[in-house]
Amino acid sequence: MTKGKKGYLIAVLLVILFTVAVVAVLVKIAAGYNSASSAQIPDTNGDSKVLCSIDSAYIESVTSEFDILKHNCSKDSSAKSGVAGKYAEKDVVYSGETAESLSGVYVCNAYKATGKTVQYTVDSVVNSGNLRIVVTDSQNKILYDIPVDGTYHLEFDTVNGEVYYLKLVGESANITVRVMRSEY
Repeated sequence: MTKGKKGYLIAVLLVILFTVAVVAVLVKIAAGYNSASSAQIPDTNGDSKVLCSIDSAYIESVTSEFDILKHNCSKDSSAKSGVAGKYAEKDVVYSGETAESLSGVYVCNAYKATGKTVQYTVDSVVNSGNLRIVVTDSQNKILYDIPVDGTYHLEFDTVNGEVYYLKLVGESANITVRVMRSEY
């Protein structure tokens, strides 16, 4: 083998090794990004659907909720909620279904009260994981718990101007939830 061919082979091998190293780094970065973006709170209590890691104190301390139903919802009515700002999209009653696991605290419905009686009808199915459905006030205090795995009607008198939030709290929860709100 001539000196030129040896140099050429060494250069090709170095390029191949460099390419493999770059691909390995990119795969590692992509894997880390995927696992971080889909971080789940583990369900560690078997078949029970009760939350095991998230407690009431945590739910009441969370101030930066996200809208899990925003990208997967259908508008069932045009009942106005009166809510503006970051929850302005809640000016309709939603029927939503989640197809992926839910972990954390999520606003499902927001409602600015007019002093009337409000009724929530919540139909939920928990396929796996843990789920808690709560109604909080604008200070994040839990007012009501709504049972899961069935249809439940919650009716209560409201305080004029108070904002009420229906929240889904999950730990690796694969769920289907439909929420209807009415007032009278």
